[in-house]
Amino acid sequence: MSSNNTSSAEEMTSQDLEARLNQWRTNIDAIKRSYFAEAVHIGDVDARLDQAQHKLYNWITNVKLMQEKQKLLSQELDFINESQKELEDEVDKINVPEETKSDTSIATSVDELSEKLTSLNMEMSKRSSDTVSEPKIVIAKILNAQLSSLEILSQRINQMRQDIQIKDCFDYDVIDELGSVYDG
Repeated sequence: MSSNNTSSAEEMTSQDLEARLNQWRTNIDAIKRSYFAEAVHIGDVDARLDQAQHKLYNWITNVKLMQEKQKLLSQELDFINESQKELEDEVDKINVPEETKSDTSIATSVDELSEKLTSLNMEMSKRSSDTVSEPKIVIAKILNAQLSSLEILSQRINQMRQDIQIKDCFDYDVIDELGSVYDG
């Protein structure tokens, strides 16, 4: 076999060798172009993945903030519910039917009510400069404060809903972006 290779190499002319070298160069250039095209594609995919990772990190951060806001709103709602329950208990004590009232229970109820109203009055006078002596006005102010709290809570809930809708739209953008990275 070595004699065949030697004889075939001796039979090749310089033009044949040059043609073969040119063919190899062409093949190597094609391989280089393919390699560079693949490297550019990988770089593009890597950049899109970095971008998607950044968006996902921001989304996770925003979700955590929303959860914290929701926790605060839940605490505010619990406080409002407790205040409302206390107020209802006080109103129920005021509206005791006449048949169930006895002299001692009336005196006890009046004393308890007087103590509670005094503490409510003191609390209200701390919050405002005017002094209120009538229980109906105190109750009305408490109700107004609770209604204001509920209104603020409602506004915050609506703001959270809007924020969540914005985050949902953002979420679909991230999913579309990730899909295009893997499709591309």
